[in-house]
Amino acid sequence: MKERKVLGILSIIFGGLGLLLSWIPIVNNFAFFLGIISLVLGIIALVINRKNKKLLSIIGTVLSVTTIIIVIATQGLVDCKIKPNT
Repeated sequence: MKERKVLGILSIIFGGLGLLLSWIPIVNNFAFFLGIISLVLGIIALVINRKNKKLLSIIGTVLSVTTIIIVIATQGLVDCKIKPNT
């Protein structure tokens, strides 16, 4: 059976864009929302393609989870640098 690719491709695009923007301190707030949107699209694509191939959906979901983790880590690092231990 054919894979329905549209949601998987959108998930990859939003996840990749979020991954690129997740390293920039102020812009990574926007990247977090791109990661959430990508995660939702990836999960929907996984559910739709239950019995079909899921490669694009899995790639988009992994990119979105990676984006969210990097955004949270970057925010923590920036917060530690701005507010020194008192």
